[in-house]
Amino acid sequence: VKGGGQVANLGLLDPDVRAASTVGPLVGQLDGRRSSVVASYVQGGSVEGMSYVGGLVGASTGSITASYSFAAVDSTHTAPGAAAGDAYGGLVGHNRGNITASYAAGEVESGGAYAGGIVGANLPWSGNSVSNSYWDTFRSGQTANHGVPASAGKPTSILRTPTAYGGIYAGWNLNLDGVTGNDNPWAFGTNTQYPALRYGGLDPERQRRNFLRPANGDAPVAGQPVEAAGPEGWGWQWQRETAGVWRRIDGAAGRRYTPAAADVGHRLRAVASYLEGGLPRTLITANTAAVRPAPPDQATAAPPPSTSETPR
Repeated sequence: VKGGGQVANLGLLDPDVRAASTVGPLVGQLDGRRSSVVASYVQGGSVEGMSYVGGLVGASTGSITASYSFAAVDSTHTAPGAAAGDAYGGLVGHNRGNITASYAAGEVESGGAYAGGIVGANLPWSGNSVSNSYWDTFRSGQTANHGVPASAGKPTSILRTPTAYGGIYAGWNLNLDGVTGNDNPWAFGTNTQYPALRYGGLDPERQRRNFLRPANGDAPVAGQPVEAAGPEGWGWQWQRETAGVWRRIDGAAGRRYTPAAADVGHRLRAVASYLEGGLPRTLITANTAAVRPAPPDQATAAPPPSTSETPR
């Protein structure tokens, strides 16, 4: 995107993007001060490359405002070195532009020189900045960024605590369309939810349903695995909904679960347990759609897993 182009009011769900360099699910290269990304997001999915890899944008000299990413960022670089091109970030890989009122909450893995929760390398250039923007230190696995203060890294609980434009989000009510007055672009929900976008007709509730959304959750099939979006190191327990009650599926304690015949017609979800600052925390994924039967040639006679009732 260059020459003053803009990407606005766009959301991507579960992208799978792989390329050699300058890789991002939304934009590969955001080129020029007049080019911008506004009120856009990436939920789930993954992006992979050798250099300049970001969860939203690969490399930027433009502006990114009121946007976020949950995409997992991974490196195909196997020989770490000092090259600036080895930059991998939860929002932007290589940044020489401006990032404002945005956040990243995806896992970042890198074999290169620069990796960060929100940007891999933030290089000084004509007054560029990262302001009022944050990354999730727990989910990203990153505690630092090149050129961004460590104070921009926040634990999950802090990112989800504010329920209005206050605290760390005090500067997030921005004028995005250039018309008089701020545009109230964010919806904060409860103190257990990440901020979601509502600017330009974006649906916050639809976004929230997809936070921690299981892969293949739109159309799960018996015999084909579903996978919760989150770190392997968390404790995981899958549940099945029966007559409005969520019941634990015995033996389904990993991040991945293969639905059985007994799951057909029922929705599934996973409950994640982890420690944050020494305190126990719990997150629940979005629900899958109802599990569909396996194709006749794939059907098996495996015994169904047992379930135990659990509080809703």
